[in-house]
Amino acid sequence: MQHHVLLREEQRNHRFTVSDAIDVLVTAGFGDDDFADMRIGEMHLPSRKVVGLPNVFFSSDVLGKTLVVSLPTSAQFKAKRKGEANARLLSIFELDGANIGNNGSVRLLALQLFSLCTQLRSSKPSICRIR
Repeated sequence: MQHHVLLREEQRNHRFTVSDAIDVLVTAGFGDDDFADMRIGEMHLPSRKVVGLPNVFFSSDVLGKTLVVSLPTSAQFKAKRKGEANARLLSIFELDGANIGNNGSVRLLALQLFSLCTQLRSSKPSICRIR
């Protein structure tokens, strides 16, 4: 039976990119050939807006556990497609089910994205930091 382990939750509001989440997973055994999955939960606000609760999941066969790293709530994110100069603004829910590589790359709807950025408590996403 696999158990879920939430890693460094107290630092959640200081993580802003997929690379930040991967950095946490690496300290727990996430290797060069490993992949994680992005899952986005929903939170309904009193204003009737819906924001996403982004979480990165890595099932570790070695540990027999699923490691989870959360990111701050967000409605949107910006990402650059490989080879493009400009970032795209997308709904955070488009990340649900995305596949994440150790290098911080995100596979989303057949697009290769470099990083994701979320900005807490703002309708404007932050500028992507590409690592």
